[in-house]
This record gives sequence, C-alpha cells and structure tokens, in this order.
Amino acid sequence: MEKDVKVIYGRNAVREAILSDNIPIEKFYIPESGVDPALAEIRRLAEKKGIVCKSADKKKLDSMTGGGNHQGAVLRISERSYIDFEELMKIPAGKKELPFFLACFQIQDPHNLGSLIRTCECSGVHGVIIPKNKSVGITSAVSKVASGADVYVPVSRVSAIYDYALEMKKNGIKIYGLCPYEGKNYRELDYNIPLCILLGAEGRGLDKRLLSVCDEHVKIPLSGCIDSLNASVAGALVLYEAMWARRK
Repeated sequence: MEKDVKVIYGRNAVREAILSDNIPIEKFYIPESGVDPALAEIRRLAEKKGIVCKSADKKKLDSMTGGGNHQGAVLRISERSYIDFEELMKIPAGKKELPFFLACFQIQDPHNLGSLIRTCECSGVHGVIIPKNKSVGITSAVSKVASGADVYVPVSRVSAIYDYALEMKKNGIKIYGLCPYEGKNYRELDYNIPLCILLGAEGRGLDKRLLSVCDEHVKIPLSGCIDSLNASVAGALVLYEAMWARRK
C-alpha cells in the first residue's frame, strides 16, 4: 500500500495546499518549459508565501508522482500528520455545531477515500476517522482525487474503529452504519443530531462487530440488477442527505 503522502500533485490540490497554512511544504516543482498562465499564477502564489520553486523536466515530475496526472504542478512536503482523535472531537464545539463525522472501515481504494474526503469538505463534515490497518491513508493519490479538500478536512487515524465508535457513543454521538441488505431507508432517518456516518470496506461492508455498535443500520434502495453502490457514491448520498436535514 502506498505510503502517506510526501508529494501533492495536480493543480487544484497544489493550489489549495499552498493557500493553506496546514501543509509542511518543502519545494514546489514546475516544468522547465511550457508554463501556461494558470500554472504561472500558482507559482506566484508559492513565491508570495516564500516557498522555494524549482524547474524540473517531465521525466522527474513523472517519477516524483509515480506517473500520476500531475498537470505540471508538484509539491514536495514533509510527512503529513493526522489529528488526534481527542482534538477531532473538540472541533464541533469550537464551531458551536452538532458533531458530524464520517468513519471509514478499511477503505483501500485511494479514489474512494479521496472522493469521500472531497464530499466531506463540501457537506460540512467536521472530520474523518480511518483505521491504521488494512486502510489507505492520506497518500498522494488520495490527495489528488480530493482535489485539495484534504487540506481542510481533519483526518484522525485510530487503532480500531470499533473502540472509537464506542467512545463517540459515550459522548452522545449516534452511529449510523451503511448496510446494503437491511436497515432503514436513508431518506427516513433523523440526521439533526450528533452523528457519525460509518461506511464499510469495498465489497464486504461493515463486519458484525461494527454493525452491533450502530444505533441505526442505513440502507440505500436500489432498482437495478447490481446489489450495491460504489463506496464513495453511497457515502455521498447519505452525507448530503444529512447536510440538507441539518440545514432545516
């Protein structure tokens, strides 16, 4: 599995990282030639913040990003850190809002996690919880798919989702677990409460232990022949349903 991100690439992701004060940036790499106005603007932002800018040929940029679609924009950063769980739990109170979290159980596809983080940023989620084992972390690929949203969404990496789900319940946070085969329709639940949406691994979903800790099992009705949705699509549907309910 890919190591936690040491480079951020792609114009949107790079621009948001430069504008943020949360990312430990070492250098900004751009192509030796063919710099268009949009890329030149990103370089000006980097120079304004005192970030060292270096030119590199396409071969080096490709090598740094593992052949990813870097669009001529690559940041080398120090090790990305995760927020402590205790600090994550304090965020809603600081904003005077009801807690709203997403917990992902063993999501291994970086495109799914990146997409979920992007959805979280757009739907007002206070933070994401992922396990240390059998789960993708905040890798370069995740950051690219998140398109800069990982700069704004705090992520806590914990030893076991089950233990921390119990901790949230002790603090009055309800756990809604997505389950493809049983549960209440996702459009018929109360979301205007302290809440954590629990999303299972690709393919097998949540295990029995995690299902047992849920206050509600959540089902998304399907009409076709396929028996489940992509993890990031299922998560997006429920997160947005919660967002609209919490705005009423």
